[in-house]
Amino acid sequence: MLLHFRYCDQPFGRFTDVLQELRISLHDYSKVDPHIFNKVGGGEGLQRAIVHARRLRQAIAATGASSPETDMDKLVVALRAIAPTG
Repeated sequence: MLLHFRYCDQPFGRFTDVLQELRISLHDYSKVDPHIFNKVGGGEGLQRAIVHARRLRQAIAATGASSPETDMDKLVVALRAIAPTG
């Protein structure tokens, strides 16, 4: 979720640590918020997160680090490819 707002390559040991960072950009974050897509910027926020996730993967590959890591951007791109247009 944090990547929807900004690039971050900091490894977090606990959820509460990342939650603290996330709440800087999204003060009222809740895992069960039915409006979360709009709150993270909708399609624009999703595109930002994809760009940040790709950048993070490149940084991990360049440094040999193992954390943090995400492949959510690959999932989103694959789902978009099979989604019906309309």
